[in-house]
Amino acid sequence: MSPFFRGPTPFAHRYRDLVRMAYLVLPAEIDEQRRMLLAHRVVSGCLPRNPPGEAEAEERYREVRTRVLTEALGAPRYRPVWLGGWGSWLRTAPARALSDELALGAAIAAMSPQARAAYVLAQVEGLPPADVRAELTRLGVGDPEEAQRGADGLGFDAEEQRTLLSRPALDPTIARLYGRRPWPTRPGALAAGGVAVVLLVAVGGAGLLYGRSSEASSATAAVRAATRFTTAGDRAWRDSTRLDLSVWPARGDLTGDDVFPQAALAAWNDGRAQGHDGADAGPPLSDPQLLYAGNVGGARVALLRDGDRVARYTVRDRRTALDVYPEGSTLPDAAGPLKLTETGAGGRYLLPPWVPSARAATLDGGSANWSPVPVHDGVTGPVPLPSTAPGGCRRATVLDLDQPEIAPGRSYTMADLGGLTMARVTYQPPPPAPVRPLGPHQIDGDDEGSPEGFGIWGRLGCVAPTAPQAGVESASAWEFWSGRLPESDDTAHWVCARYTYADGRSAAYAALLGGDAEHRWAVRTGTAHDTWDCSRLKRDLVTGTWWRAPSGHWYYVGAASRRIIVFTASGPFAPAKVHDEFLVASGPKSGGHPSGKVTLTGQNYDGQWVTVFQ
Repeated sequence: MSPFFRGPTPFAHRYRDLVRMAYLVLPAEIDEQRRMLLAHRVVSGCLPRNPPGEAEAEERYREVRTRVLTEALGAPRYRPVWLGGWGSWLRTAPARALSDELALGAAIAAMSPQARAAYVLAQVEGLPPADVRAELTRLGVGDPEEAQRGADGLGFDAEEQRTLLSRPALDPTIARLYGRRPWPTRPGALAAGGVAVVLLVAVGGAGLLYGRSSEASSATAAVRAATRFTTAGDRAWRDSTRLDLSVWPARGDLTGDDVFPQAALAAWNDGRAQGHDGADAGPPLSDPQLLYAGNVGGARVALLRDGDRVARYTVRDRRTALDVYPEGSTLPDAAGPLKLTETGAGGRYLLPPWVPSARAATLDGGSANWSPVPVHDGVTGPVPLPSTAPGGCRRATVLDLDQPEIAPGRSYTMADLGGLTMARVTYQPPPPAPVRPLGPHQIDGDDEGSPEGFGIWGRLGCVAPTAPQAGVESASAWEFWSGRLPESDDTAHWVCARYTYADGRSAAYAALLGGDAEHRWAVRTGTAHDTWDCSRLKRDLVTGTWWRAPSGHWYYVGAASRRIIVFTASGPFAPAKVHDEFLVASGPKSGGHPSGKVTLTGQNYDGQWVTVFQ
């Protein structure tokens, strides 16, 4: 009998290897818990609906492996919440890693996605080099040999790597379970939670090994049947050290209504929800938490939370809608208000219970023009919704939120960049300003905030997509150079803006911003997706673009971040000169946009070649 068929279930013997390959190839910037769950979901979605016969088992396995690696290389756009709802009090997490395991994981994460695929084929599957190249070709990798070279030289010998890869920390089929909430006190809560866990473990295994099983579906439906709500007390957030949505009390004038909240729950149980930003639209896996139920903006709205998801049920003019989103950030100074309604009069948001007041402004490229916002029972009055200005520039709405009872007592700013939850928006000034150890500054301009950041973010709306691929969870702008361009008296700014989306993906844009108060312009000079670029984990970069001076003379200009010590450029221009991380080279004195290839290189203090945005 083929080893592929060992065990009671086809694919059971190889499932662990498939999940481990997906886990190692997926972008490492996705946090460990999501990446672990996403690896399982990738493999589950690639398994055949029907078990293969013994004769075709190995060929079918190779097909599944190709699909798994293709999905992992593509960094799927969905968020794996389906395994996260083991009752509202239970969560999963990968096993804890030791220093050598962390070192190997970091080395693998630093590879390109193609090199990671080559690595797992060699180290997890044990394929010889020729077979690795053949499989990479099947995956559509343009240069398999380059991918293989990128997978070499990790500083670990072969036996050490095999040992580390077999440890729990790098095995996503081994996980820790831990409680997230206090011990259940509702009669029957412990028993119900225990049954749900047992069923989910058994059904989850069957679903993963067989694919989409009808037995699994019916059993899961039984577990998911939710009949009541949970609520947090009005003082729960004052007595908790974890200020996430679990401690938000139920608010709104319909929280005591016996009909409307139950109608929202029935709609979710009946499968009438639509998922957004990678959230699973399936029914709740436990009794959901009621966050809001009330009349607002000419509609009746209910917010229900289940695990890592929030469902918004809206009834307006006898039309209903049920939308499910990821939960969003949970830190006190990044707790995003939840959008309740969008109408022509503006948007209304449910604020965290520790925020008694707020003010609003619009990111339009100018300075902050704050206006007070009325707040009643935690809900804001209408504030302007995000819009698109002439020329395609996005104008986001920003709320500055007071939190006097949360240390250190200063306000924090959040912006509506799409999705249910507002995003945290921050800014790092250029040198010689120091890099702040706690991360970039807020953009409100108060205390340690940065008033320049507000204007920078308003202008960045002209280079970022007007319709993000998913709701934005956080956004940071690192200004790495500012100064004057050739033949110009105006100050220009070179910025790298990073967007982290609610589905776990990310995008970074290098942009050159210039002009005066009346005639501003912005040029995107490079893009990177699903990388660490422009985050605290990877700040070094170089970028460049052609610039036409007012005289018509073309110059090639570039800029480097503060840790770059080698910065060069070659192309159809005179030898480049570099001063204070700024590069300039003289090009054609007139005519259309210059053509020809330009090559930029940069090396940091550690002797590493850095990311080139071009």
